[in-house]
Amino acid sequence: MSKCSISSINDSLTEYEKTEILEYEDIYYIGKKETKLNITYDDYKQNNNIFTKNNKFMLSENDHIGFRHNILEIIGKGTYGSVIKTKDYKRHIYRAIKIFNYLENVPEEHINKIFLYELDILNILTSRHANYLKKELFSFYSYSDVFRNHNYIVFKLYGYNLYQSRKRIKTTHINNKLIIIRDIFLALYFLSWDSPKIIHGDIKPENILFRNDNINNYNIVICDFGLSIKLESKYITTNKLIQTRWYRAPELIYNIPFNEKIDIWSAGTVIYELLFNKPLFKCKIDSDLLIYIHYILGCPSYEYIYKHPNIKYFYNDNLKPKHTINYYDDILHPNMGKIILDKYLDYDINNINHKIRYHLIRLIYKCLEYDSKNRISPKNAIKLIDTYCLQQL
Repeated sequence: MSKCSISSINDSLTEYEKTEILEYEDIYYIGKKETKLNITYDDYKQNNNIFTKNNKFMLSENDHIGFRHNILEIIGKGTYGSVIKTKDYKRHIYRAIKIFNYLENVPEEHINKIFLYELDILNILTSRHANYLKKELFSFYSYSDVFRNHNYIVFKLYGYNLYQSRKRIKTTHINNKLIIIRDIFLALYFLSWDSPKIIHGDIKPENILFRNDNINNYNIVICDFGLSIKLESKYITTNKLIQTRWYRAPELIYNIPFNEKIDIWSAGTVIYELLFNKPLFKCKIDSDLLIYIHYILGCPSYEYIYKHPNIKYFYNDNLKPKHTINYYDDILHPNMGKIILDKYLDYDINNINHKIRYHLIRLIYKCLEYDSKNRISPKNAIKLIDTYCLQQL
């Protein structure tokens, strides 16, 4: 591949870039000057986070990353970074790049540790893919680097996520939804199959991508391991606030030890969303989540409540929840909302779609056990889908 001549592109560079570019041996793309921040190298030396605003790296369409990637659009935003779609002018393919941000009141060293930890997990998954898997289940990454004092990871570009595709999913045949659901459990199986087990920590529609943009292909990959944890003992005992609210397992609410089964809880809520195009535990604030869980699933057993003092804290002496009034001042008593799931347990035995939906509701209940020991395993979830759902088609 021919490389750009620095002398021929000098007019397209900012004053800062004229010095910066000397650090790069290979130049593939320089971006459009009108999209760039017009700063000098002295400005940068005085404040090496000058390319950051509101703790986030400033991204401009048609600017570059590392004189190689053309920034096309922002496709995702998270706590620790932004994900952008780029064109890689070295390989002439489209990529997704996660660029890490620096957060207010969070030491730079901590952000660097988060970056390195995610990279470590991605390397584990890459090795696991190479040794055991015949199909993609996790987002592949190509390489990592640093640009203007910000770490970034370059990924293969996949299709839209399930949240973006909810209208498409709503109208599709049940068989296509089964493909998605089965792939989710297959991914969770391989996360926990080898040592160390990997807790994804944020299973939700936004982190589940179609493998490509082919509208007839419903296979998926799991992405975004920014909140993931290597499980090197039986449980995680430290207090960690992970998982997005609507998909958060009770262990995180109760602040008790947890393991990879928190991902199974999240998967159960995602199944409901795939079937009915709405979240199961949609709540306004974190403190309401347990109220909504009680409302639909009822209270946990006596034995479970007394299993840990942190669980007992949420219940009175009669083992009733201390809180039943939500953000909107609605009173939501335990079990009052069980019809939300149970209405689908009665079905027309001559209707195959109804029969499959019945078994998927059973699967949701098996995912949403309060006690993680009683939650279905990914392997048994796949067996249930294969036996009771796919064989009906």
